[in-house]
Amino acid sequence: MHGRLTHYDGDPRPGQARLRNQGLAQVAYNLDTPRSDVLFQLLRSYRRASTSGTSAALVYEFPLEQKRRPPVAAVSFVAGKAGSSQRRAIHAE
Repeated sequence: MHGRLTHYDGDPRPGQARLRNQGLAQVAYNLDTPRSDVLFQLLRSYRRASTSGTSAALVYEFPLEQKRRPPVAAVSFVAGKAGSSQRRAIHAE
């Protein structure tokens, strides 16, 4: 768990906060297969009368070969929302 509070200098617009709150939660689990992991991440950022956004990610990491130091691949699904727009993506590395 991680939290951050950011203070903005300058003159904000009327009603706009000088502070932005951001929270991050991550959970990881090591699977029985060596070098295989599952990770879930949730990020929330909020600034009154300005921007706010939420994103979530689910990642599965696994070895490609059964060697001592095998190359590793990861597949992730990311979904986010900022204001009225929504985005989703699937990544493979």
